[in-house]
Amino acid sequence: MGDSEASLLETFRSRYPGHPGLPAGQPAGLPTVRDLHLQDAPAEPEITDEVPLRQWSMMLLEYLRGERTFLDAPLDLQEQGTPFQRRVWKALQAIPYGETRSYQEVARSVGHPLASRAVGMACGANPIALVIPCHRVVRSDGKPGGYGGGMERKLALLELERRGAMSVTSDAYDQPPDSHCISAQNRV
Repeated sequence: MGDSEASLLETFRSRYPGHPGLPAGQPAGLPTVRDLHLQDAPAEPEITDEVPLRQWSMMLLEYLRGERTFLDAPLDLQEQGTPFQRRVWKALQAIPYGETRSYQEVARSVGHPLASRAVGMACGANPIALVIPCHRVVRSDGKPGGYGGGMERKLALLELERRGAMSVTSDAYDQPPDSHCISAQNRV
């Protein structure tokens, strides 16, 4: 385990003993992945096997370094939110890395073209920041709009992904045609 991962794991253990989520206070002030609801997580979670935590911390570090374009998880959100919120969260997961959609575009995509404000509320109720990338939703005029993690964090995430998306595009010429994920080997 590398120093960065060890540090992240130690921060996690000290702040959230027995919790299956990730630590608050991510590097560079980026948002917390709150209350991660994994399909196999017990109701009163107790970490006895650190493998899932290590996997999550590595995924998060790779994302923050620009080496990963998505954070995947076996999510079970059936007990979370309303049916409308779950449809919005699924639509947010379909927004590609490095791109944004307006609240209105998301509202249209879930079949409720006049529900822009409700989309904003669903973003605010998002239980899993980054995995459900609500930071990719902006106002129709292109301004960032709100974000539960604060405007600085939203702007930092959008910039991180903008730079990473540019790298994906420029690296595409060196990649096989079916390569869709950035790896540490093809980073400059």
